[in-house]
Amino acid sequence: MGLGKSGLLLSDLFEALTDDPAIAEALATDDPKLSKDSVQAGLHVIWLLLKALEWSKAHEAVEIDGSFSEDRKTQLIASYVDKLKAFEANPDDFS
Repeated sequence: MGLGKSGLLLSDLFEALTDDPAIAEALATDDPKLSKDSVQAGLHVIWLLLKALEWSKAHEAVEIDGSFSEDRKTQLIASYVDKLKAFEANPDDFS
């Protein structure tokens, strides 16, 4: 999600607007139940949600528009199954 022709992503705009620690302090002051850390955590969650909804040309190569072949899907799933089995067998020394 971006802003018109500028291509500025909403997550980048949000990050620029909330980057100032004074914002978290002001929000925490407005609501005494909030700590600066909880405000920062909340702002970060909002940023993550914006980021998750964005489509960026920079990420296009890895997202490939979801057009995996059946063979590639099978290979990817098998790879994750192998990793999960390795983790199950030895969760303390998984890499």
